[in-house]
Amino acid sequence: SFHGIDGAPCLVISMSSDVVNGTEEDSAEICEEGGKGLIFPLVPNEHLWPRELRTFVYFLFLVWCFLGVAIVSDIFMEAIERVTSKRKRKFNTATRKFVTVRVWNPTVANLTLMALGSSAPEILLSIIELLGNQVFAGELGPSTIVGSAAFNLFIISAVCVMAIPTGQVRYIKETNVYIVTAIFSIMAYVWLIVILDWISPNVVEIWEAVITFVFFPVLVFIAYAADIGWIGSSEPVKMGRGAVITADMTAEELKDLEADIRKRHGQNISREQVAQIMEIECAEPASKATYRLTRKHHPKKHPSGVKPPTTDPSKIVPICEDDEVAHNGANGTSHEERCVFNFVFMSVACMETCGKVEVIVTRSGLLQFPASVSYRTKDGTATSGEDFKPTEGKLTFNPDEVEKSFEVEIVDDDRCEDQEEFYIELFEPQVHKGKDSHPGALGDLHMTTIKIIDKDIPGILCFDHENDQIEVQGKTDSDVKFDVLVKRVDGASGQVSCKYRCEGDSAQVNEDFLAEEGTLVFTPGECEKKIEMTVRGRKRYEQTQMFRVILEEPEGGAKFDESTDGGDETCILTVFIKTDVVIRDPIDKMRSTLAVRWGEAKT
Repeated sequence: SFHGIDGAPCLVISMSSDVVNGTEEDSAEICEEGGKGLIFPLVPNEHLWPRELRTFVYFLFLVWCFLGVAIVSDIFMEAIERVTSKRKRKFNTATRKFVTVRVWNPTVANLTLMALGSSAPEILLSIIELLGNQVFAGELGPSTIVGSAAFNLFIISAVCVMAIPTGQVRYIKETNVYIVTAIFSIMAYVWLIVILDWISPNVVEIWEAVITFVFFPVLVFIAYAADIGWIGSSEPVKMGRGAVITADMTAEELKDLEADIRKRHGQNISREQVAQIMEIECAEPASKATYRLTRKHHPKKHPSGVKPPTTDPSKIVPICEDDEVAHNGANGTSHEERCVFNFVFMSVACMETCGKVEVIVTRSGLLQFPASVSYRTKDGTATSGEDFKPTEGKLTFNPDEVEKSFEVEIVDDDRCEDQEEFYIELFEPQVHKGKDSHPGALGDLHMTTIKIIDKDIPGILCFDHENDQIEVQGKTDSDVKFDVLVKRVDGASGQVSCKYRCEGDSAQVNEDFLAEEGTLVFTPGECEKKIEMTVRGRKRYEQTQMFRVILEEPEGGAKFDESTDGGDETCILTVFIKTDVVIRDPIDKMRSTLAVRWGEAKT
């Protein structure tokens, strides 16, 4: 039922339910005398029934249809999820360990099978209506598809945003894929306007339908390319200058730096906290002139919290050095002719439990006269009153005095927080010559950053089994119970939790093992939990079968170790069921016999 316009084959779209030869005609309502729809009326003279009775019958039929669609869609989606969640073990040559990876790429799965499953009802409704209406669009088909897309684009997005609890945030992880799908989503609506309003009004021509369909595999390919890194970067590099500098250090230098950090901040701080302090102290080195000034006036004194990260300043000097700026002021006046105030370091790291952090200010240039400079704290991600006590004051330097210090109180709380920072700035520099005061100068380091490392580290959740795998000896006559140990390392502050579940592989759920699922809750200070598992006693075809125990959805600030199986999103333990008694030979012989008999029966 294709109609040609100017000789071109096309599908005619009309928003009227009754179209004859492409023209609209007035007709009776479906449920009235002379009316006709795809399904109703079901019986002759149905229009003679009382309206109340027909309303009740139609409502029941509608509910029955919805229940049927819900059941079929649920089974269909469950089947698709089973297919797309298929995993396999793969040997990682870099870590020399087996890791569990998905067979389906998540982006491809979401754009193909998952999208098909979630949109199947409206797609089938449109197809049924087209086939029953001589390939003319009716009142339901296009409206359901476009309406569903608009609902997903606006309503679902709004609900997802509104559902985020106050004070929490969610991040788009795969930004490249998000950008691709967002562009195609907007382009789809623009393309509909172009083909239905401009090129061939109210008609979808064959070539337009073909191009529209081709857009789909193009979208899948481009999104896949963005996901694996062919377009843009699959994982942005998050390596600060501190990470680069510490990477250039030798193992001995890193060992000495870690020992020094633990000596200043406490021996019981975690590896993650040590790494944060290393990056902070190495990330933003002061100018070469500042290091010369520091070595000149206090070569052996390293106040708590501000010790240089290494004893070799050449490792932490800036890549671009400007000795002219170090010796001259902003207006070209030599530092020897002016009094210039600077902080010693651009950033200072301190633990949340340190109580107070000491900050040192130095001056250079005119040293024979008294001088003063004011300082004050400024909020950053750390908030005054909650994370630190707001501080403001004035430092007064006596003649020939080059260094002054002051302290800022750090507030210790029990909240689990990310690394926070606030700022201290210098202002109103003054040089006092007799009774007169003259303005001084502020150097490049007239502002410093204080970075607070939270002591309340929730910790990292992982399995306490070597190589993220465990072997269990199965029995044929009885069940075998064993414990899976989950530990909490590198912190135990606050209450954290995660969900756990089982996933079958060659071992089948409830046949070879009992599927356990639930939530593990670690109270403050608790570092170990057990999950009791059961392997069913039965004869097995394979000598070795396996299934997985998966940790996911950590809460309370806990994380997963990205170096373990499952990465930073999940934590996976592979359980191997070993057995000495197998029934492979009898089953293979039985299968061979049945195959021979079936072959004879067919002949």
